[in-house]
Amino acid sequence: MVADAGERVMPIYLPYPEPFTCAICFKDCGQFVDPWRHWSGPVHRDLPPICWQCEQEWGVGPYATDVKLDHRLARQISALAKVLWCEADSRAAGYGGLYART
Repeated sequence: MVADAGERVMPIYLPYPEPFTCAICFKDCGQFVDPWRHWSGPVHRDLPPICWQCEQEWGVGPYATDVKLDHRLARQISALAKVLWCEADSRAAGYGGLYART
């Protein structure tokens, strides 16, 4: 964003997502599910299909300290890949799936 001298530039954040269920932990997420999350900054917003907690726990990459959507999407893709790998590894070892999935 380029601004003239003295002009304030307001960043544009993504809108809150519609309520959804996390693809990893099956928790209900979205705009009005948790009122405290509503007041958190745009960095901590849940982005479909994964909640912020699963994105941080399972994802690989830099901690999202900014609102760059491409960083968040890369981290979500790595989180999904890691969960799929863990699921396949535990099933191959004969332990069943993660989160008692069948």
